[in-house]
Amino acid sequence: MIARYNEDIGWTKGLNVPFFIYNKGEALPREYHSVVEYVENKGREGETWLRYIMLNYHNLPDEIAFLQGNPHFHFLDVENVVNNMTFQDTFPLGDILISDKDGCPHHCGLTVGLINKELSLPDRDMFEFAAGAQYIVPKKNIINKPPEWWINAYNIYMKYEHSPWIFERLWKYIFS
Repeated sequence: MIARYNEDIGWTKGLNVPFFIYNKGEALPREYHSVVEYVENKGREGETWLRYIMLNYHNLPDEIAFLQGNPHFHFLDVENVVNNMTFQDTFPLGDILISDKDGCPHHCGLTVGLINKELSLPDRDMFEFAAGAQYIVPKKNIINKPPEWWINAYNIYMKYEHSPWIFERLWKYIFS
């Protein structure tokens, strides 16, 4: 599952697993037409992850790689890891960073703690997260929450201007 804006996705030719692209940018070459859906450019990758889950909840693959259009910026070995997916738990594809409830030290002023509470996730003081919000997630870690939970998460995400950066700090806990 790839969230693309205008990145070059030629790297996907190295994937030997099925993939789907939500394209929020310029049209892609014909070779991608069978795996692309064009959607409005809003909400960055987080909106795309939630959209995909809501629309595919009842027919998700056993494992899903949530990737940006240029995943290599945050994780160099994407093709190898994705092509060999056999993960029993959520696997981050990016440098691991730590944030507090206010987004510090990397992006102070975020309401991470507030949104964590709105999502009814366990309270914590510190949040470990993968830079770039890219993860490989087993289906069981998504369907452990009912479809209504994901719809609510989408609505919360769309309510806050800084949701892309807030949810970046929460995906590990959402997907676990």
